[in-house]
Amino acid sequence: MDKPALLDALFAAQVERDKLPVAAVSWFDAESYCRWRGKRLPSEAEWEAAARGPKGTIYPWGNEWRPGAANGGDESEGDEPLRPPGSSDDDRSPLGVLDMAGNVSEWVADAYLPYPDAPAAAHDPDFKQNYRVIKGGGAGLGHYALSVFFRASRRGHAKPEVVSTDVGFRCAQDVTGTQ
Repeated sequence: MDKPALLDALFAAQVERDKLPVAAVSWFDAESYCRWRGKRLPSEAEWEAAARGPKGTIYPWGNEWRPGAANGGDESEGDEPLRPPGSSDDDRSPLGVLDMAGNVSEWVADAYLPYPDAPAAAHDPDFKQNYRVIKGGGAGLGHYALSVFFRASRRGHAKPEVVSTDVGFRCAQDVTGTQ
């Protein structure tokens, strides 16, 4: 391949990558970007409400696991590590929000702390250790227990400076347009 053909191929590949969700960003990067856009990271409660809808479903699409509904590296042949946002109309919450179960997990605004009414037995040594909450299931897990990893209530956590190729974010905005 000569230089012009190579550059054309590289630019074409970049155009396709530009369609993918942002990933491999720290919580600080995600929070800063949302602020720059005049928005904010959603709270954990907001994220989960958007994923579960008013009936509190287990998955964004309902209460039964459906292989292939989320981009998660399950038994579906066509699963890619990441897909452009909105590629799977099946991964739609009751509120119409897409990609709440698969593609990338997402940073939310909250620090990783116990839920207010959690029993003492639910104590995690990572609480109060400057971790941030991550919601949703990232693609490429390829695991026999995907139905566990892609529950709308799944709660992960990481140090805010950590970056991972399957963790991204989405911005939220109040209905009034103010923060």
